[in-house]
Amino acid sequence: MQRESDPEATGAMAEAVWQFTLSLYDQPGVASACLSLQARRGVGVSALLALIGLAAAGRPALEKNAMEVTLARAEHWQQAVIEPLRAARRGVRGALAPAIEADAHALRYDLQAREIEAERLQQQFLVADYAASGLSELPWTEAVRLNASVYLAGKNASASSEDEADLKQILTPLLNGAVGRPEPQRN
Repeated sequence: MQRESDPEATGAMAEAVWQFTLSLYDQPGVASACLSLQARRGVGVSALLALIGLAAAGRPALEKNAMEVTLARAEHWQQAVIEPLRAARRGVRGALAPAIEADAHALRYDLQAREIEAERLQQQFLVADYAASGLSELPWTEAVRLNASVYLAGKNASASSEDEADLKQILTPLLNGAVGRPEPQRN
């Protein structure tokens, strides 16, 4: 995999993609569509939105082998780090006696913060794996759809009408300009 020679540029792109993710996720209907894909297909929302953000920023697609390695790393991180944090956070809900409810709430909040940080770190290594000089030759709108499709195909998410509707809901704010594209960092 190519690595960007300037760690500051990679860090700046990772931050731009993270801010893009937060902005897109906050758009009406996007969170529910993401969570629907997550529940139905096991989609890692952070990874999906990072891949969409990278394409929207004009980053070129990875070669097939590099994409497979990157997606395998993202999946491993999802299963080994993000999912256990999420399960622990959900396990705290309603599992404790009312006498320790405040402590349980604080623990749940801390676990949620750690889960979000794990998602941000997942995006950082996706950006680092994606770091390459130049911009995509595809129009960004096509690259966004391609990255989302490649990721969903890797999750064995056949293009059901529900999946298509969720993906459309996720992409619409970006394609309609309600969310700005991440600013690409050039070497």
